[in-house]
Amino acid sequence: MRDRDLIDGSAVDNRRFWCAYTELEEYHAGMWRHVNNEDAQSKMIAKSVALLRSQKRFSNVSNAVLEEWPISCKAEFTSPGNHLAWLGCAACCLESSVPEELTRRAWWKLTDRERLMANGVARLTIARWLNDNAVGQLVLFG
Repeated sequence: MRDRDLIDGSAVDNRRFWCAYTELEEYHAGMWRHVNNEDAQSKMIAKSVALLRSQKRFSNVSNAVLEEWPISCKAEFTSPGNHLAWLGCAACCLESSVPEELTRRAWWKLTDRERLMANGVARLTIARWLNDNAVGQLVLFG
């Protein structure tokens, strides 16, 4: 669906939550900012790798995202997209102020096994959110 499809309102999915980006906790936390300093980038990437490699820590921080970023979660999990990636980026941002761009780079430093584990944690966390919000599997796109 393109934004232009929404002009007359005929393509609006009432299950989807809409808000201004300025209402999103992720925006205020700096999830979409750019970091220019290469040394800072390297340190942030290392922090993301460490979090994503630790099943227990990643689970704890992912659950904290559900609690501390309710508006961002509602906007994300009721919209199409890669929810697993978003949750990983959100967790890294919440815990260590790592922006999304650097968490994506960190992802490729994980082994296949570590990626499977992180995706499993994210799936369970998203399922919890969907269940707690009476959404079920209705709009789980990614």
